[in-house]
Amino acid sequence: MKKLLFLIPVIFLIGASVLLIQGDNTRLSADSNPVTIAQYQECMKNINYQNPCFKSYNYQNALVEFVLYLKNNSDCIAFNEYVDIMSSLKEQDTADLNYNQLYQKCHTNPELISIAKKNYDCLWEKLIREELIQCSGLKL
Repeated sequence: MKKLLFLIPVIFLIGASVLLIQGDNTRLSADSNPVTIAQYQECMKNINYQNPCFKSYNYQNALVEFVLYLKNNSDCIAFNEYVDIMSSLKEQDTADLNYNQLYQKCHTNPELISIAKKNYDCLWEKLIREELIQCSGLKL
């Protein structure tokens, strides 16, 4: 009986350790806790912007088209206005990145994804996909 009482906490600790190890993931997740604007901005600092492909002509052309879309799409404009307001109120630490699904409507828009995939190996794979997977908390 004493051995059984000793084993119960040991089994519990092993189980808890396994759950913690499996749960250790560097990706932010909007499922458990909404990703805040501040978390997103901090995560974006970890993306490698020094990739040599970012200097290519094809990347630069696709990036210009991508940025123009962000500046002219109504969902993206609404998202950027929301971020600006939360930043001016100094609420980035608590403001939900995907408030009213603004981030998702803008950044996962099929037309925007199509523009990014025009430069698949660089703009899509090395920048946009990384942003969506690592920083936004959205599941693709």
